[in-house]
Amino acid sequence: MRFAGNNYTGEHRNIKERAEKLCGLVDDDLLERYIRFMTVGAPTKFNAKSSRENTMLYWRKGNYSSIPPALKQVLKTMNKEERNNNVIALPNWCYHFLPNCFITPQHNLVKEGKADRLIFDARLKGYLSESPYKDLEPQTDCGLAFGADFSPPVWEQCRRMAEQLSERLFEDDTLVIKHAQYLDKLQWGPKQGNPGRIVKATPCPKHQGVLDKHGRPVNTPHNYFVDDGIAAEVYEREQIRRAIAADIEAIFLLLELLKMLTIEEIAPLIGKLNHMAQTIRWMNHIMGHLYTSLMCALAKNKRYLITTNKQFRDLLKLKKHEPETKEEENLSTFAQSEMSKKVYRTKVKHILLPTAKTELHLIRSALSDPTIQKRAPISHLIDKTHDSDHDGDSSFDAMGGISIRMKMWWYFEGPKEVREHTLRFIKNNKDGELIAINAMEYGTIQVGIALAYYYWCILKEQERQGIEYLTVLLRADNKSAEAWTRKGCKISMAGRALGRLQCARMMNNPVGLSSEYINTKENKIPDEISRIESEAKLLPAISKLYQKYPSIGACRCFHPNPELISYIMAALCSQQLINPLTIRELVQKNPGKIVGCSIAELPTSLTRASSASNPKTQTLL
Repeated sequence: MRFAGNNYTGEHRNIKERAEKLCGLVDDDLLERYIRFMTVGAPTKFNAKSSRENTMLYWRKGNYSSIPPALKQVLKTMNKEERNNNVIALPNWCYHFLPNCFITPQHNLVKEGKADRLIFDARLKGYLSESPYKDLEPQTDCGLAFGADFSPPVWEQCRRMAEQLSERLFEDDTLVIKHAQYLDKLQWGPKQGNPGRIVKATPCPKHQGVLDKHGRPVNTPHNYFVDDGIAAEVYEREQIRRAIAADIEAIFLLLELLKMLTIEEIAPLIGKLNHMAQTIRWMNHIMGHLYTSLMCALAKNKRYLITTNKQFRDLLKLKKHEPETKEEENLSTFAQSEMSKKVYRTKVKHILLPTAKTELHLIRSALSDPTIQKRAPISHLIDKTHDSDHDGDSSFDAMGGISIRMKMWWYFEGPKEVREHTLRFIKNNKDGELIAINAMEYGTIQVGIALAYYYWCILKEQERQGIEYLTVLLRADNKSAEAWTRKGCKISMAGRALGRLQCARMMNNPVGLSSEYINTKENKIPDEISRIESEAKLLPAISKLYQKYPSIGACRCFHPNPELISYIMAALCSQQLINPLTIRELVQKNPGKIVGCSIAELPTSLTRASSASNPKTQTLL
């Protein structure tokens, strides 16, 4: 089940987010149980054993007599259950090697006017010596008895929470409009008599009626019978609609409504968004999980075809065979084409990853916001001579960068939690704790974007130099970081997190961004800045760099906004995915500031003193 994932483990659920929405609407003890069975499972406690003799009694007895006559329908039902990831089908012989499995007999329930239902009987006991599954389960701390004919134990908490939610949500005036698509399907019968002539009941301590102490109607109480919400209301359409709307919202809050899609439905949507991203450049950086969802769906379709389609397996063998002749090469090409078509057209439905659904929500919100631009100047989209550039680099100790054209350099010492998770201390990423150098290099580009915005927009150099559509070239000696800057990250979680930050920086940014790879030999100055081990060694090291590279003498020190650095570190350490819509104004209005003067403006005596590591002159600089 853990290997299969998907519906088997409920990996699509975002229970933390759901619990936050439920907090305050249901009792705390119910919410705690809900979180547990949605993430761990149910029942709460299960510690039992059955003898081999008892298990084999059930094995030999087999299913109910209703199964063989309806075997064709039963197999069809089981295929559907497996397709929907509700069961795992295994050959009979596997049972002998699964010590922690128990046998429960299956029964085909036939009811007139209804489709047959396949159920299992956890209470069946044909002999005195038999111990059914129901008897193995503890009856305390477990809601209702497992196998009871009206509700499984795991549903008891949901049932009670749904009752509380439905009653409390009755006051929400927006729900009738929100769920109009369902409420409009209600069919109303004729009124039965005059509501004003309804006989009034006499209140008693147990039943106080439907009016509060002020004589106003109370919220409609609800009772649940398994998954059916039952409520009684005075014959007034508005009251009934409100009660049903509250009922619908309660279920949606408890059980995430899954949108099941085939690849033929997912791919065109992603394709259109990708086409839009050619001009709405910030969109490239919030689509990584959409691509991942598509790739996961393609991989699952391929696995499904391998196990169910002989023709597909034959095509796969043709593709794997190394062609030796022109005819075999043509066959291999044909096999690849046919396999791709079959994988794409398979009708298996898939669940979008929670992160992909979040991205769709972000894209929809951004496109609906009239304050966010949905176009870009042609000069931001084509290859042209750039108005300025920035070179950055990262080591295991620090990050740094410089722009001779914009006369600024910057340095940032990596915090301990970053340095201890680099390749210097972690040799592989088996535990997922390694911070890759690709992501760290991408972090330097984020500072480069801030520096460029500060120079051209905050210092108003764009206005002073009269450049209407300016562009900045961001260089890094890391090909992954350079590619992520242009078209977003699809693999690294830290890269995606930094992409969200870049997305926020690109919205309504008059500075067009381009990227380019620069080899390490040409990236000398940023490389040496990034290799300064600590802030304590910064001043003498920069002074030596000035002597070595006089061209940087006019450059002043740029200090990025501490919140920007905080976002970068959070992306690297915890791969925290931020909402670009909530921080875009913050990171643009205050990208950072210039601190102190350039090295060339310092008196010669101070420069020499700094080279000698005089602490007083360090403070002065």
